[in-house]
Amino acid sequence: TRFEAEGTTDAFRYMSQRKNIGKVVVAMGSREQGAGGREQGGGAATAELVRKDGTYLITGGLGALGLRVAEWLAEQGAGTVALLARRAPSADMEPKLDAIRARGANVVTLRGDVSQADSLTAALRQLPADAPTLRGVIHAAGVLADGVLADTTLEQLDRAMVPKVEGAWNLHRATREAPLDFFVLFSSVASVLGSPGQGNYAAGNAMLDALAHARRAAGLPATAINWGPWADSGMAAEAGRDDAVKSRGMNLIPPGDGLDLLGKLLRTDVPQVVVMDANWSDLLRQFGSRRPALLAEMSVDPAEPTTGSAVDHAFRKQLADADGPMRQTLVEDYIRAELARIMGVPPESLE
Repeated sequence: TRFEAEGTTDAFRYMSQRKNIGKVVVAMGSREQGAGGREQGGGAATAELVRKDGTYLITGGLGALGLRVAEWLAEQGAGTVALLARRAPSADMEPKLDAIRARGANVVTLRGDVSQADSLTAALRQLPADAPTLRGVIHAAGVLADGVLADTTLEQLDRAMVPKVEGAWNLHRATREAPLDFFVLFSSVASVLGSPGQGNYAAGNAMLDALAHARRAAGLPATAINWGPWADSGMAAEAGRDDAVKSRGMNLIPPGDGLDLLGKLLRTDVPQVVVMDANWSDLLRQFGSRRPALLAEMSVDPAEPTTGSAVDHAFRKQLADADGPMRQTLVEDYIRAELARIMGVPPESLE
C-alpha cells in the first residue's frame, strides 16, 4: 500500500490499525517546485499532471464549483480548459471567464448535455482544431431533486440520477482512448453515509464510485471523491442548505481547502476517497447504533449522549402530567420537531 510523502502521517495511522496486507510504502518522489517557486493549491503535487500542452474538460463547467475548478486548473498551468454545460455562458459570466484566461489558460465553452451520448460527442467536436490533446476530465455536473422515497416519481428519480449515471458512463466511453492523466468523478458523501430525502442523488453518486473502481481494474485512471458540502459553491450552498448541513454534523468545506485537497488526491493511488469536515460527535449521534461501515470503528466522546434517552424521559414526564387533548398536541409537536431535524427542514413546513 503506497502513500505519498505528504501522507506519511496517514501511512503510520493506517499501519497502526493493522489493515495492511504486506508492506506499507512511503514514496519519496521529487520535491522540486515549479518555476513559480510557491505552491498554490497543491501546485507542486500537480505540476506533472496539469500541463501546458493539455486540454482539461470540466462538466458542469459553468456552475459555481466548475468555475472554481477551472480557475484552479489555470493556476496549475493548464493550457486549455474546456467548460461543458447545457447552456451558453451569460453576459455576466464573461468576467469570470476572463479571470481564468488571465491566469494563462485558453478557455473554451462547449454547449452540450453530458447525459446524452450524441450531445457529448457533438460538444467535443466543438474543441478548436489546434487545441492540445485531452489530458484530464473532471465530472462535476449534478442536479438535486429531493423527495421522500415513497413519493418519488420516475421523473424525479431521473433528474438526479441521469447526470451522474449516464453522464459518467458517456464520458467513460467517449474518452476511453484518450491519453488521460486523470479522470475525476465528483461524487458525494451521500453515497457513503446516506442523506435524508436524497435517495436518488445517493444512488447516482454510488454509480460514480463503482465506475472509478471498474476503470482502475481496467488499467484506466479514475478517482471518485465523495465530497462533503462546499461553502460558497456546490449544490448545498446554492440551495441555501448551510444550516441543514451543519445540523447533520458537517461543516462546509472552504473552496481553497477543497482545491488544495483535490491537487493532493490527484497524486494518490486510491480510486475512492471521502472528504468532509465532520463534527464527529454530532455526526455519529445521527446514526445511533446503526452506523455505516465507514464509521463502524469510530468512537464518540462518552460525555456526549448518543441515544437521546435523557430527552425521551423528560418528554414522557411531560406527557404524564398533561391531559388527553394536550398530550396529542405535545406528541404532534415532538414528532414534527424530530422529523424536521432529521430531514433538515423548518418544523413549520411539515403538516
